[in-house]
Amino acid sequence: MYLSKNRLIFLWLCSAAVVTIARILHAADLGYDLTLQIQAAQNLLEGNGLSIYSLTGEDDLAKPSQLITLTQFPSGYSFCAAALIAIGFSVGAVIKVCGATGTILGWWGWGKLAYPFFREAWEHGRVSRWAGSAIAIGSPLLFTPPWKGTDIFLWAAVPWVLGWIVRASDENASRGLWLDGLAGVVCGFCVLMRYASMFLAIYAGFLILCQSRRVKVLAWRWTAFGAGLLPLVALQFYLNQFVSTVEATPSGVIFNRDVLAGVKYLWQGLRFLTSANFAAVWWMPHKVVTLLTQRAEQAPWVIGATFAVFALPLLFAVKLGYRRLSAASRDVRVAAAGLFVAVPMFLWACGAMFGPFYATVTRYYTPVLPLAVFVAYAFAFIQRKDESKIQGLVRMASLGYLTGYLCIVAAEVVLLPLPGTWASNQREKFLGTFELRRWPSMKLNYEFSAARRYVLALLKEKPDTVLVTNQEQWYYSDPSLDRSRLHSLEGLRASYVSGPARILIMAGESPFEDPTSRLF
Repeated sequence: MYLSKNRLIFLWLCSAAVVTIARILHAADLGYDLTLQIQAAQNLLEGNGLSIYSLTGEDDLAKPSQLITLTQFPSGYSFCAAALIAIGFSVGAVIKVCGATGTILGWWGWGKLAYPFFREAWEHGRVSRWAGSAIAIGSPLLFTPPWKGTDIFLWAAVPWVLGWIVRASDENASRGLWLDGLAGVVCGFCVLMRYASMFLAIYAGFLILCQSRRVKVLAWRWTAFGAGLLPLVALQFYLNQFVSTVEATPSGVIFNRDVLAGVKYLWQGLRFLTSANFAAVWWMPHKVVTLLTQRAEQAPWVIGATFAVFALPLLFAVKLGYRRLSAASRDVRVAAAGLFVAVPMFLWACGAMFGPFYATVTRYYTPVLPLAVFVAYAFAFIQRKDESKIQGLVRMASLGYLTGYLCIVAAEVVLLPLPGTWASNQREKFLGTFELRRWPSMKLNYEFSAARRYVLALLKEKPDTVLVTNQEQWYYSDPSLDRSRLHSLEGLRASYVSGPARILIMAGESPFEDPTSRLF
């Protein structure tokens, strides 16, 4: 049975539409990152520039915090939010519009990327067709990134950029340079949304290098790609280095300028590379994920799994019959598989500048989900006549991996409408939220908090009150409050209070942090 690209994409988009509608009609989570970026958007509309109130406050607790330029997070989401708020959108509507856009564009792109992986295997029988259909329907239902952060935009951009770069590698294509330029624009937009998106720009540039057989072609393609990328990156650089009223702290960390310290961080970061296994095991039960992503010194055998993940691009290229890098990089399947190496290597390199912990943050591997399932599908159902023993072993391992994935997906989809704790966990994953609320609702999750409503009533009655809390994300994006008097309990800088002052302290267990006992 012939697999139509449009038919496959239709399956992905139908499932994505179900997720999108359900999330739009459910109360939304607003993560810590977005609260600050939305506050910056609100201050921008008020004429205060792209600024937020200092997160650490002043030495005097009673003194209002000063406005500082937002550099901890890039400016893209704030600009988009400001545009939507200016035409009348509420904070909740901004979250849902941006999240819905990322979801539909993302699964559309991943559906297009899935087609080359599925096309040949689809013709091998009914089992492969049912498996491919189950992947297309089940993956969006359970593994759509949450809308409470900007990860979803980078995740959505990855398949589009890879597709355009590979299509542009055809030197006979009339629109090749335009596709390179478009890929550059999308990479630049992603950098404005998330600093970690630099890996995509670097990897796209590397692919162009591998694909270009002549220096002249390479120069033209890099020029086109840079013309799209650099203006947007330059905008963020300008804001950080020339507009900012404080030292720029991308992602909340300070740039390390000590070469010896950087080398030390790189050495220390090697033991954290086992976290790269998350790109292949993210769908497994939590205990299994923890076991397979623990540090190398705790379980040396995990290094073997990491080498297997890193070897996927090479194994896949050999399976497809490629012997030269230039030819392999022109196949979107091999180019996509290269992300299993590109992402952890980028995070490891970042360790030289910002500290060795970057490779351990699992959310940074979101852009490669669900790529491992595509690779496993192609390995499992494509059998060559001259298959070696190693290739046969890889095919059987891929078949087992794919079977496990489909069993987990089937079980979790069945649990979605059922009562019970396990079913609630699946619904939370489906809705991208920490807590289920009455459905439908257009509110934000924290608006249901009785404690927050109590605090707002007190602040309305006594507007000069200083609020100290470990739930600061509940208030950062609320323009009705004087946020210059809002202080984070954990990052409190104040060493004294000049009285008289009215101080309200609110502490509760946060879904974003460890239990509050750690605060005391």
